[in-house]
Amino acid sequence: MKKIKKALKYSAVYLALAAALISAMMLASVIAKYFQSSLSESDRYIPGTYNTLTVSDIVGTDTDGKKYKNDVTAAVNNCGYSVLVRASLIVTWQNSSGEIYGVPLSEGVDYELEHFNSDHWIKHTDGYYYYKEVLDSGQTTAPLIRDDQKLKQLADPPGAGYSMHVEIIAESVQAAGETDVGVNAAADAWGFDPTE
Repeated sequence: MKKIKKALKYSAVYLALAAALISAMMLASVIAKYFQSSLSESDRYIPGTYNTLTVSDIVGTDTDGKKYKNDVTAAVNNCGYSVLVRASLIVTWQNSSGEIYGVPLSEGVDYELEHFNSDHWIKHTDGYYYYKEVLDSGQTTAPLIRDDQKLKQLADPPGAGYSMHVEIIAESVQAAGETDVGVNAAADAWGFDPTE
């Protein structure tokens, strides 16, 4: 009987030690997770930007009081190298508060640009307008849309208070140099070289 009592006493001590050890390991795990999450750096990825272009335009008003954009140009900021330029038209319906109607507009269905400055720009099958010449720092493109050219609205607005809004987005790629596969930068980035 004494042996059993002694064995039970040691079993209770071993059980208490095992419970204490498990509790200590769990507590250490919680503390480690706390310090790991509180001391670690969060993801601070901030994409780099380099603004090589400034798009400018003139807003005019035609005889029926509708506003339009013309003399749209892109100026190459002082980036230190030559660039090629392409532009896209983003056409939306907007109300007077600037809220955009959620249905995209389609060229040829909702609007058309009857004429653009094809002496200096070319419209490619991807929908972009490409400037045909290489520009150096400080140079400006010829206008994409001249004052005698307008975007023609084909569809009616989706509701009262909406009017057609045109935003012109321009981007550039370095003109000189080739990529690792021996293709010039414009052809590699855009799949098209407007100077060829």
